[in-house]
Amino acid sequence: MDKKARTSIITRHLSPVMVLLVLLLCLAASKAYGSRTLKVNIGIELLDNGDAIVTEERIADISSYGTEGYIAQYNLRPGMRITDLQVSDETGIEYEVEEKWDVDRSRKQKTNKCGYNMTDKGVELCWGIGEPGMRTYYIRYRVVGLLMGYKESDGFNHCFFSTSEAGVDSVSLTFYSKDKVFEQYKPRVWMFGCYGNINVVDGKAEANLTDFITSGEEMVVMMEFPKGMFHPSVNVDSDFKTQVKDIALEGSSYAEVALENNPSPFAHIAHDPDQWMFALGGLVSLLITTFFGGLVVSDENKKKQMLVNLFGKKKNILWYRDVPVNGNLLRARAIYHAVEGELFKTDDTIAAYTLRLMLQKKIEVRRRTNADGTYEDLLLVNDPQQFNDTREDQRETKIQKSIHQLYYDAAGTDHLLEPKEIKKYFNDNPVMYRKNVREIDGILTSSGNMQLKSVKREEAHAVLGFEKFLREFTLLSERGTMEATLWKEYMTFATMFGISKRVAKELRAMLPEMPVSDVELYNSISEAPLFYYAASSLNSGMQHVRDYKTPEERAYESSSSRSSGGGGHSSYSGGGGHSGGGGSGFR
Repeated sequence: MDKKARTSIITRHLSPVMVLLVLLLCLAASKAYGSRTLKVNIGIELLDNGDAIVTEERIADISSYGTEGYIAQYNLRPGMRITDLQVSDETGIEYEVEEKWDVDRSRKQKTNKCGYNMTDKGVELCWGIGEPGMRTYYIRYRVVGLLMGYKESDGFNHCFFSTSEAGVDSVSLTFYSKDKVFEQYKPRVWMFGCYGNINVVDGKAEANLTDFITSGEEMVVMMEFPKGMFHPSVNVDSDFKTQVKDIALEGSSYAEVALENNPSPFAHIAHDPDQWMFALGGLVSLLITTFFGGLVVSDENKKKQMLVNLFGKKKNILWYRDVPVNGNLLRARAIYHAVEGELFKTDDTIAAYTLRLMLQKKIEVRRRTNADGTYEDLLLVNDPQQFNDTREDQRETKIQKSIHQLYYDAAGTDHLLEPKEIKKYFNDNPVMYRKNVREIDGILTSSGNMQLKSVKREEAHAVLGFEKFLREFTLLSERGTMEATLWKEYMTFATMFGISKRVAKELRAMLPEMPVSDVELYNSISEAPLFYYAASSLNSGMQHVRDYKTPEERAYESSSSRSSGGGGHSSYSGGGGHSGGGGSGFR
């Protein structure tokens, strides 16, 4: 009997009441999984006595189901405990702290309250989720005895994030001490249970995911510090290596790397004594390859279907003449990448923001005549503090202000800048501008992480249609004075799309329709495209900042390896014996 026939028989024997009951159960189940954490940023301040102040920012989409959020802290070692819980949200309200949390209360009863729920496994930090919608929760607590003293070193192996939900898109961890720069003490760092990276940079240890994290995965971090950096209140009369490190590294890829670098054949035999396992491993690899190959095909099919939902079977994209997504370059960049799989060049994107600064007269062109009668064009960079940008997308404001600030600093006290000076300035000051460059890179990278499923149909047609319009249309002068007023946005987007020269040429036909001030502005940016030269020089200087390493950092990298805690990508396996963890989310 085929599936269709069985379904028909079952349906005939179900009463209307049973059918209604099934539908209600399905509806309830769908609501039960409505709340979801989208992004988590966690800061861990290590105190001299070994305690840690943990601050978490959790951005979530809260449904009408459920009553509370929670963070489990199970498996705490002797000497560890959680205290000083504080919770607030995006409204600024500080939640009332209850020493004993009642999980069985209603949503209304838990609103603006938080507390400790003691279970057989350990403590859970709980708070009322309040109103549905996009919410941001700020959770702060102290982990007493996180970093413990051992005979040869001090350290910890702790799970700082795990989820019981359908998954979280982005999680970052930052470890720091207010009065200690980590590089000076050369701590060792490892991370387990997830796909991510961990490194010691700029006086801090930073860990982040490189892939979606879901239920069953964790961010377990192990750190080892030399004696004398901290003075832990909790001390263990044993070695960190045997009590913590060896247990955590067992079964991890860190141990595998160490084995690969070991020339002794006895180490390899001891690690894998059964020769027949090699053949079995090959078979398993083949099965895994086949399985994941099927997943790739499945993902491709899903993407094709989503594109059909957006554009139709023939991907029919019509010209779109208005400025898309309210002029938001970052969102347009993200949408184009999600649909086409191509990311606009960093040079072009920075050039687009540079041009926008010039069109807003935050950067102006000044011509200087030399003694020999020749002349050169310079950039007058006005003080960024004079301008108050209030764009809806704060990332858009931040990246434009950051780029503006870099130009302003490079220009010096006279605020006049030759494009060729920019690269030299950042070559001479690479360490000073690491944070600024990483902020810009982080924003540009995040704009390339938009998922196709989150792209709205109207926005997709607007962005791709506008790009097509600018690339193909050659008779802008026939389109009337109303659209002529949009020439600044046309040029800005065309620069990011990499077609500014073509569009600038077509825009020249609009000159009779433009105000005199716009004609002068157009001539200043089109006759000698300084914004391109400046952006290229700036990005080249930023690349030097990205690549630069101090002598101490080079020495540290050469003396450290990933397996011995020098940082790098995490190990999905291993991490045994850790404290903390147990899941988090909403219920």
